[in-house]
Amino acid sequence: MKTSQKIAIFVTLFLISFSIVYHKAQVTVDTAAQIAFMTSLIKSAAVVLLDKWFNREIAK
Repeated sequence: MKTSQKIAIFVTLFLISFSIVYHKAQVTVDTAAQIAFMTSLIKSAAVVLLDKWFNREIAK
């Protein structure tokens, strides 16, 4: 898997998760902060999972 594919998957996952969180939340100052927090968590998790999977693919 190329880096470009990895980035494409990451961006797709991020946009999907962001839209879900965004639509579930009523956008106030409070929830805007929660959305930012959630998306940063999701981003971190996606990066970690993709890296583990990517490393496993290289090891094969």
